[in-house]
Amino acid sequence: MALLVSYVSGPLLVEAHGSDVSGGWWNGWTLPLIRWELNMALPKKGSRRIVVDGVAYRWRVRRRPTYDQGMSWSPLIYAVEHTEAAGTTLIVRTDRPHPGNWMSELTSPALPSSVAAAIQTARAKGWAPEAPGSPFLLDEVEVTVPVPFGTSIPESVLESLRAGSDQ
Repeated sequence: MALLVSYVSGPLLVEAHGSDVSGGWWNGWTLPLIRWELNMALPKKGSRRIVVDGVAYRWRVRRRPTYDQGMSWSPLIYAVEHTEAAGTTLIVRTDRPHPGNWMSELTSPALPSSVAAAIQTARAKGWAPEAPGSPFLLDEVEVTVPVPFGTSIPESVLESLRAGSDQ
C-alpha cells in the first residue's frame, strides 16, 4: 500500500495504490483538508495560455519533477483550467516520463497540440471547467495486456477493448 501525493503547481493529486487505505500515518487526515488542497487555482506565473474551440485555458507543467517523477516512477502530469472562471481543474496524467527526470529516460514534452487534444477529450468525457468541483482526472496512460508470441486475440475481445477505450 502506498499513498502518492503529487503537487502540480496548484492542484494536489492524491492517489492511493493498493487494496487497503485504512491505517498508516495518513489515517488521521480528514477529507475537507484534502478537498481544500485540491481546489487551489493554478498560479499565473509559469502557466501557458491556449485557446481550444474558442475558449481560453491556462495549462502548466511542474517545472521541477517530484521525486517519483525524477526517478521515472510516476509519469508527467500537467494541469489545465479555464482562464476566466475559476472552476474545476483538469489533471492530465500522460504516458511518458517527466522531461526533467534524473534517469535519462527518453521522453517528449507536453506540446500545445497534445494539451488541446486532452482538453477536447476531457470536454467530451464531461469535464465542465466553468463549474466548481473536484479536479477532473484524465488518464492518458494506455493499458497494455501482454500477449504471448503467436497467440491470436479473438475479434470479440478486440471490439470490447476498443469500446472500453471510447468511454
